[in-house]
Amino acid sequence: MRRLLRSFLVLMLGASAFLGTGSGAVANPPAATIDAVDYFSGRAIPNVTIAIDGAAIASASGQGQLTPGAGLHSLTVAAAGYATYNGALQWPRGTATRSVALFPVSRVLRAWLAQINADRAANGGSPVALDDMLTIAAYDHAVDMGTRGYFAHFDPHGFAPTTRSLLLGSMMMGAENIAAGYGTWHDAEASFMSERSRLPDRDAADCADERAAAAGHYCNIVWSSHNWVGLADVNVPGSPYGTYYDQEFGDLYGRYDISVPQLSAIGSTVSLDLAPASGASTRATALGVMHAPVAISIATLNADPTCSSRCPAADAVYPAQRALSTRADRVALTPSASELYFVAQYTNVTTYVGAGSWSIAFPSGTIMPDRYTSASYEVTDAATREAAGKTSP
Repeated sequence: MRRLLRSFLVLMLGASAFLGTGSGAVANPPAATIDAVDYFSGRAIPNVTIAIDGAAIASASGQGQLTPGAGLHSLTVAAAGYATYNGALQWPRGTATRSVALFPVSRVLRAWLAQINADRAANGGSPVALDDMLTIAAYDHAVDMGTRGYFAHFDPHGFAPTTRSLLLGSMMMGAENIAAGYGTWHDAEASFMSERSRLPDRDAADCADERAAAAGHYCNIVWSSHNWVGLADVNVPGSPYGTYYDQEFGDLYGRYDISVPQLSAIGSTVSLDLAPASGASTRATALGVMHAPVAISIATLNADPTCSSRCPAADAVYPAQRALSTRADRVALTPSASELYFVAQYTNVTTYVGAGSWSIAFPSGTIMPDRYTSASYEVTDAATREAAGKTSP
């Protein structure tokens, strides 16, 4: 059985608030409607808790109506047995009615999360919780790798982990660990953590400088600022490795409403206001621009999983800073059909990067990461893996 491990670390993480103009914005709507549905079935989830700025309302039907005041509000949607949705509601410019797809948490993912938190505690880290959008990003990428026959952090569209995660609806992305061909998540996690022995002092403190490169998976798991994670354990019959595992660690220290960039028209100027987490202070903001990604062949992805040498230049370079804003809390951009925009906010805690243009139109149409909404790939317990017919070349 072949077994593979890859890690990918991005130190700029996501959050920003969009307050500018955008086509399709609703003028002074009386209320916001939030529908919670199951990611796989699309059915309404009963007994959900929807919280605005920490004030929670319970909904037996899976739908909640809110009347927030003007401004940016934190939005959290939670239900027993599901990953927690972390978002924001920009009122009144955000979408008035929105559907939040929650990812169901299996026994396998709960057990894996418990082990990750045990590993973090043993290395001086605080617990992480399962984030809905990071878990969706992990699941989609794991299944995509197995279905399309590649093993890499970039995908065939040319999206890197951070770009892919933000476009799928997350507000954060910090570090990705992937593995394939291992019998269980226990085996993959043990291999990740065994890299500690490669560090000079065999300590998490070694992850703070260039020594982290020797133990990328281990450092991604124990990095102290992470507070959320997405997990995927999938089985893809007939794929090169059979089993695929994905960890997406994130740092959530601020928020933005992802519906506002969805509504922003190409060519229109959008004013973005950025709000750091409670207790943090903003030091500077910057606008980053990346040209439209270029498709990458499966052969190139397998030969260069981190796009260090063989990938198209437009994909391999992380968004370059175009301008540093003189105002620490606001930046303006004009979305182009051939570019992806990011806004970085530098604070005394960490850095947040928000996607400035959620859906980018290319000559061949709108390009987005692939989505997989079939639950057939998910490993929910040991019996599921055997029943699915795991293959190992």
